Amino acid sequence: MKEQRDIFYSTTKELSETEYQRFVNYVQDNYEDWYAYKICYEVSETNNKYFVTLYGNEIVTFSDIFDWHGSPQNKTFQPCQSVLQKTSG
Repeated sequence: MKEQRDIFYSTTKELSETEYQRFVNYVQDNYEDWYAYKICYEVSETNNKYFVTLYGNEIVTFSDIFDWHGSPQNKTFQPCQSVLQKTSG
């Protein structure tokens, strides 16, 4: 049942143009993993602000993509902690 609820859970974040470009670069750098795990997102733009919705998944979050200062973490794909815990134990 939790898996079904996760499908409907999403997070939207407002990004500047620079942050949005970093997001796009991360997605492009990890495209094969995002495709394999079926990670979905949606983007709308208003007045040079980008609203990115990352649909519910247990693979990647905005925190995984950006550190606290809005810069990308690693360019290599790292699944979020909940996935790592499930696969290791």
